[in-house]
This record gives sequence, structure tokens and C-alpha cells, in this order.
Amino acid sequence: MTARANMPDDARTAVMGHTSITMTMRYTHRDTASLGRLMADAIPSLHDDAIDAEIIDDEPEET
Repeated sequence: MTARANMPDDARTAVMGHTSITMTMRYTHRDTASLGRLMADAIPSLHDDAIDAEIIDDEPEET
């Protein structure tokens, strides 16, 4: 959830109490919606050539 909120890697590592980003990354799981937002932010021109699409999140909800 912290990765989805775009918390910096060093902060996530500290909050989780890990000694390396490698361990933090083992617990990092991106969902399709957050990946889509990252792509849109990284490549703003995608908004100009937008295609109507629906993001389907296959991942089960966290409880």
C-alpha cells in the first residue's frame, strides 16, 4: 500500500524495518490501477491519444 501511495523506497524500507530495499521489494505488489497511474504520470502524452479502456483488477481485495 505504501508503494501504491508512491512513498519513496528509503522511507518504505525504514517504516517496514528492513535493512535493504531488496527485502522491501519482496513485499511490494503493484496492482494494475497503480501501474496505470504510474504510466500516465511517466508518459503524459498517453492522455492525448487516449483509447477507451476499462482496467480490470484481477487481484483479490486485501482484508
